[in-house]
Amino acid sequence: MLDVHQYTEEELQQQLQNGFEKIKCVTENHTTPFNTIQNFLFCSFKRK
Repeated sequence: MLDVHQYTEEELQQQLQNGFEKIKCVTENHTTPFNTIQNFLFCSFKRK
């Protein structure tokens, strides 16, 4: 189980390296109603 944390792509890949293989990661910037930017990272992994 992973702790709730803001992971970078590298940190997430390192956390999952012993059982999963990264397929793809995508970053997306979301503009909030308050006109600030939130950064999101979406990753897909498959079990080794």
